[in-house]
Amino acid sequence: MKKILVTVVLGSLLVACGNTKQEVEEPVKEERVEEVQEIVEEKEEQPVSNTSNSDVRAFLDSYESFMNEYVEFMKKYEENPTDITLLGEYADFLTKYNDFVQKMDAYDTDTMSNEDAAYYLEVQARVLKNLSTVL
Repeated sequence: MKKILVTVVLGSLLVACGNTKQEVEEPVKEERVEEVQEIVEEKEEQPVSNTSNSDVRAFLDSYESFMNEYVEFMKKYEENPTDITLLGEYADFLTKYNDFVQKMDAYDTDTMSNEDAAYYLEVQARVLKNLSTVL
């Protein structure tokens, strides 16, 4: 399950980066892969609960809501990039972003149960599908 999470997170980062290609030196790439593998192995060794945590679900729901708001904002921007009212909305969005980042920082990822991890994957799939409409 942890390997799936790492794969999804890495995939999300690739989607978020767009379609640009960057040259990566092979030794650096191999080193990063080894680091990620070590982290995954450490996580697999830790005991995992199968009980869902309502705080985790609330956090994931707020993440999905935040990302949906971002997509709606980007759709408005794509429709009319010269709309001056979007500046005010953007300022509000940045405030919400700051609040969301604080929630993210407060969350302990080591406490995610298998059930919560499955819910995370569901949320992430919906978010990525929604994001694909504006990328």
